[in-house]
Amino acid sequence: MRTKIISVLLLNAITFILARIWWGFHGGLAATLETHIGDTEDTTMTYFIAGNLNQADTAFDFMKSEFGSNYTFVQFSTKGWNAKATAKLVEKDIREHGYHARIFTMSLGDHVARYLEHGPCEDLEIYAVNPCPNRKALAPPLDTVLCFAAPVAEVVCHALGWISYLPIVPSWGGTYSPILLIDQYWCIYYDYPPMDTDQTRGVIYSMGDELLENRVVEPMYPNADIRYINAGHSDIVNSATKEYNAIRKLLKKE
Repeated sequence: MRTKIISVLLLNAITFILARIWWGFHGGLAATLETHIGDTEDTTMTYFIAGNLNQADTAFDFMKSEFGSNYTFVQFSTKGWNAKATAKLVEKDIREHGYHARIFTMSLGDHVARYLEHGPCEDLEIYAVNPCPNRKALAPPLDTVLCFAAPVAEVVCHALGWISYLPIVPSWGGTYSPILLIDQYWCIYYDYPPMDTDQTRGVIYSMGDELLENRVVEPMYPNADIRYINAGHSDIVNSATKEYNAIRKLLKKE
């Protein structure tokens, strides 16, 4: 009986690991694109990319009036997540349709914008809210915690196999799989996108950010228009109006 249980557990873990390897090589760890077309003649597409524990459609709900005719929610999936693969997916969509792309990111989502700026797309207009482009942005003790906890959690998730694929973690925008969240925590610390920021037009920082070091992050975006709001990093509900007004000011300056 014990041998059968061990065999089932091993099969569960091995098949999941093999599936993850397959997804990794074939773009399966990218997000999914939820596209809304309101004007087929309009060549501008607005992409929304959320951060950890949120989805783009809920994270950016506060600025619906600024979506424009055509917009795309870059949604996370239960398979897990890879920022570079997501950037390639968005890049492919931009190039296939010849879009002028407006890209709004939050926190961890800024990793995607960094890869996009380093790629071949030149007609970008990027706005970042509380951007976390790499581990240098992290405030202590979060940096230390992720350094050690993220690799351990990745190993545990893969050992659990398909159980870690199940959407069982509730948060903003729905429920999330453990492997998605752990992939995101791994990305926050161990993914290191190139810091190309020439096409980043504006950045919004929270003065009460408890997760990021604003004094470290701000010099990373030397050409961006900066706005500060009186809020915390994750205080989306209570600071929605402040974020909306700050984004409106950035857009009007354009």
